[in-house]
Amino acid sequence: LLADSHVWKEFIGSDEHGPYLVGGKCARCGFVTLAVRPICPSCWQNGVMTATPIGRKGTLYSYTVLHQMAPGFEVPCAVGYVDLDNGVRVFAHLENAAATLRIGVELELELVPVRVREGKRLIGPRYRALKRATP
Repeated sequence: LLADSHVWKEFIGSDEHGPYLVGGKCARCGFVTLAVRPICPSCWQNGVMTATPIGRKGTLYSYTVLHQMAPGFEVPCAVGYVDLDNGVRVFAHLENAAATLRIGVELELELVPVRVREGKRLIGPRYRALKRATP
C-alpha cells in the first residue's frame, strides 16, 4: 500500500482531545451545522458562521449493514445516522461490532481507513461504541 491519504480534510480536525468534525456555529443565533456555511440556515445572516469542533461524541439514531459495496470498501460495512451532542445529525461509517450497532448507544469519533483506492488507504471518520474508563 502507498502512504495513507485523508478524505474530507476540510471537515475533520484534531486537537489534544482527539479527532472532531468541523462544524459551523452562528455568532448571531447559535445554530450549529456540519461545516462552516456562508449563510446561517436558521437566521439567514450572511458571514456569521465560525468554525467549531463538533461530533466527538453522539448517539446512534439508526443504522444498516451493507453487504455489497463499491470496490475498495470492506464488506460487510456498517453505516448509520448519529445524533451529535449539539443537535446535528450526520450520516457516517460505523464500527461493525455488536457493541456499536445498537440504537441509542453512545458513540465516539475515530479516524480509520475507510477505503482503499489506487493503492492508498483513505482515512476518514467512523463512529464506535464509547469506551468507558474502568474503575
